[in-house]
Amino acid sequence: MSTGQAGGKLPDDDIGTLVQTRRARNLRRLGLALLVAVVVLALTGFLGPRERTTSARLDTGLGVSVTHPTIVRPGMEIDVLLEVEVPGVAEEVRVVVDQDLFERIGIELAVPEPLEQSALDGRVRMVFDLGDTDRPTLLLTGRIPTQAPVGRVRTRIHVSAGDEDTAAPVELTMWVLP
Repeated sequence: MSTGQAGGKLPDDDIGTLVQTRRARNLRRLGLALLVAVVVLALTGFLGPRERTTSARLDTGLGVSVTHPTIVRPGMEIDVLLEVEVPGVAEEVRVVVDQDLFERIGIELAVPEPLEQSALDGRVRMVFDLGDTDRPTLLLTGRIPTQAPVGRVRTRIHVSAGDEDTAAPVELTMWVLP
């Protein structure tokens, strides 16, 4: 005979079940605490979609600011907003993006419509007319494929204007969550 928590006598073969009961109770408490933590994180928006703005500026005065989502889910609509600051006189803006942005992230539409669009060596090159502004805003929009692989997506966007050979590179990082 052994003594239990309350001082009562227990048969020796019940000692193993008492240890198992305590272990099961502790595991239930741990599981409940994890469930509460996930619910609290979800309610506070920590696990939801977020946006980030990344900028780059060249010595020539060309600047680009890209606002993009950082956490996305399959089937979600996304917008990648490019705000370009063009120095001097330029008639067009060239945007070069990795083809990965179109395939893995599901970019389908560019607003305004590009004057030219071509693909070469895994990159898509788009040429936009500046019109009367030196601060054009370009929008790349689409929907994350429903079968998108989970994980990190890194890509670069290169923006140049006029006859410039140098481009302002901006790196985007997005996480696709289930």
